[in-house]
Amino acid sequence: MRTPAFLLLALGISAATSQAVTTLPVGPITFSSNADYDNNFKEGTNGNLRINTATLAVTSPANTVAFGSAIYDTSVTPGTGGNGGTGGTNANNDLSDFTVGSTIQFQNRATTSTIGYFLRMNDDETSGYLATVTFFNTSAPLQVRFDLYRNVGLDFNPATGGGDANFSQVLDFTTAAAINFNFSVTAVGSNFSFALSGGSGSPVNHTFNDAGTTTLTGQVGAYLRASSQAGGSTTRMDNFTITEPIPEPSSILLLGSAASLLVIRRRRAMHA
Repeated sequence: MRTPAFLLLALGISAATSQAVTTLPVGPITFSSNADYDNNFKEGTNGNLRINTATLAVTSPANTVAFGSAIYDTSVTPGTGGNGGTGGTNANNDLSDFTVGSTIQFQNRATTSTIGYFLRMNDDETSGYLATVTFFNTSAPLQVRFDLYRNVGLDFNPATGGGDANFSQVLDFTTAAAINFNFSVTAVGSNFSFALSGGSGSPVNHTFNDAGTTTLTGQVGAYLRASSQAGGSTTRMDNFTITEPIPEPSSILLLGSAASLLVIRRRRAMHA
């Protein structure tokens, strides 16, 4: 169901024109079988993503960092064995304003464990956004870092740099969760809103505004990086979804205030 135009206008957001190729919502894709990945994703050349214990996962060997990436594309030629599909016609390159989210799991809170999403990636997967969350400080106070990279390709490695912009924000994160979290990113125009929650802890949110954005439509994908540990490490993603944009809490409050004001004005007019 698409967001009504009057709600978008109330939030100061213009309604986006799409080719209506991708029907939202997408998912949740649960990765409960190899087919969930093989039929819906095109893997990057690093080739490290696999279905592992009913999740999409990347596992690093001992004392080595490993990462994997893939684009959501329902037109791929299905792969086998949980290795992702190939080819495809970029059937889902019409995504403009949306929220992408999943449940995520870090085997440990190492500072090189990262999960994120590619946003508005072009057809040849050479340029788009990458939005990630990483544990920045693993001791008290626990901190996470949100990063937004612009103009990066599907095989981008944050450790080696690249892209033409990087927005970053470190936030304190009070959570009762040990390794399981919910992570989403909402892209609306030039605004990119991050949200992370876990257990009974308070969620953390932050919005980046990229005034230099020129890419408003494209593909969506997944990015996972596992940290370097003596015994290896695994980073996991599950319940992958793409939905209509979920407003920020502040925007919801603004909309609620506007609706309340409208009701008050109508009541006054009725009794005038």
